[in-house]
Amino acid sequence: MSEVQEISINQLQQQGEVNSSGGQSSQTVQKKQQEEKKLTKDITSIYQLPNDYQDNKLVLQVKNPQTAYLYWNYNQDQLEHIAKQAGYQNLSQVPFTLKLIELDTANNYHVTVDLKAKQWYLNDLNPGHTYQVKLGLLDRQGNFYTVMTSNRLLQPRNTISNILDKRWMTVEEEVKQIYWLSGVYSTEDYSSSKVANKLKEVDILALSEAELEKNYSSFELY
Repeated sequence: MSEVQEISINQLQQQGEVNSSGGQSSQTVQKKQQEEKKLTKDITSIYQLPNDYQDNKLVLQVKNPQTAYLYWNYNQDQLEHIAKQAGYQNLSQVPFTLKLIELDTANNYHVTVDLKAKQWYLNDLNPGHTYQVKLGLLDRQGNFYTVMTSNRLLQPRNTISNILDKRWMTVEEEVKQIYWLSGVYSTEDYSSSKVANKLKEVDILALSEAELEKNYSSFELY
């Protein structure tokens, strides 16, 4: 009886140790979670990304053959400095303008924009022409002061290319070589005469170079 009691006590002691270690483990996990939250909060406050990098940048990108997308960022101090040179006391008085330059024809167009928008679509462009944009301001005499200049952009064409490859199909000799290298022929299965016969069969898959230069209608091919 005492032996059974002793076993029961040992079992209770073991369960107590398990529960005790389990409690410590839970507390450790909670403590680590709190430390991670604190660390994340500290990192976010120290290394938080700024809303504005305060640098002058103007980027022009293609949207489609007749439309380009433009976005920008600016430095407030530099804008105020240029505005004073143009005779303005504060930026609220400044008519900020996009100067769209068509480099192929030297034509340019002025578009008044909201500087805080930081993006703009340019429509009705000529496909296949090269453009560049300057963002700046106009003084009261109509003189343009450049703040930043974009990259050059070649608009894609909206027509089929006029570049045609004359030799667009593989010639007979190349077809035979490809057919041979594909492993179709095996020295175990074919004698030289059989290989020659097979090569004759391949002839129907290829057109000679002279034939490629001819024009065939769909009826003449059958």
